[in-house]
Formats: sequence, C-alpha cells, structure tokens
Amino acid sequence: MNTPLTETAGLAWRTRDTTRQLSRALIVSFAIALVSGLLLWLRLGHDNLAQVLLLTHLCAGLLAAILFPPFVVLHWNDGREPFRHLFWPLAVLRAVGREAYAGKRLLGLAVLWTLLLVLLSGLLVAAPAVAYLAGYPLTWPYGSQVLLLDLHRLLTPPLILILVLHLPLRKTP
Repeated sequence: MNTPLTETAGLAWRTRDTTRQLSRALIVSFAIALVSGLLLWLRLGHDNLAQVLLLTHLCAGLLAAILFPPFVVLHWNDGREPFRHLFWPLAVLRAVGREAYAGKRLLGLAVLWTLLLVLLSGLLVAAPAVAYLAGYPLTWPYGSQVLLLDLHRLLTPPLILILVLHLPLRKTP
C-alpha cells in the first residue's frame, strides 16, 4: 500500500532528485569541456576543427558555470553542512579521523574550490575574445592571460582526481 509522502519528506526527495539531475548535467558538461580541452591541448586537427573545439569547450564551460551555483546550494543543503565550513574547512579536517564522512566532505570542499578556480580562470581567459566578437573590445593586463591559462591547465588534472575520489561508488547487484 502506497502511503502519501509528507510535505517535508516530499521536499527532501525532490531536493535530492534535483541535486542528482544537476550533478549529472554538470558532469556531462564537464566531460565535454574536458574532452574538447584535451583535444585543443594536443593540437589535433586543422584550424576549422580547432575553432569548433574551442567553441564547444567554451559552451560546455559556460554551461558548467551556470549549473555550478544551483548544484552547490542544493548539494550543500542536502548534506546539512554548516556554511562556515565553506570558508574555514579546518573543522572538517579535524573531524577526518572521528567522523565517517569527514574525508568525503573535505574532498567535496576541494572539488568546490578547484572547480570554481578552473571555471573562473577559463571564463576570464575567454572573456576578451567573446567581448571582441560582441563588439566591445576588452583586454587584460599584459601577461595575465598566460597566468590564467596556466592556472586553468594545471588545476584540471587534480580536479579530475579529486572529483573521482569524491563521487559515490555504486555497487551493482
């Protein structure tokens, strides 16, 4: 016999379901950005393919940047993590030996900050080109785009590793 969900239980279920769907969309957009970025980094193909890859990389990164804030808010609420841990994760670090999920929470904070840096550095690198195409020329201080691109490239491998460690492993029957 099916019993109706209470309002609180229904809201919790919808929130978890929304978080799950947002996480899937975020992972797909991140995977597209990862593959297109890797192909750009390897310099495969000709100029036209490079332009398609660059546009694909930018669109996937922009989609990830759009999906990231709502996912973080919903996921944060699902875990009932205190907001202060976002900016001061030492409390989580001290709990690593004592609490079961403290390590996973710490990895989640590392994913959050690393992904934020990768997204922002990529969008800041692309901003002058997009502004130029829109008819509003924009330039960053000399050499800053090189530092931003290096940050974008160097943080991507640790981000992938931390993300894989943070994602839940599902047991198949």
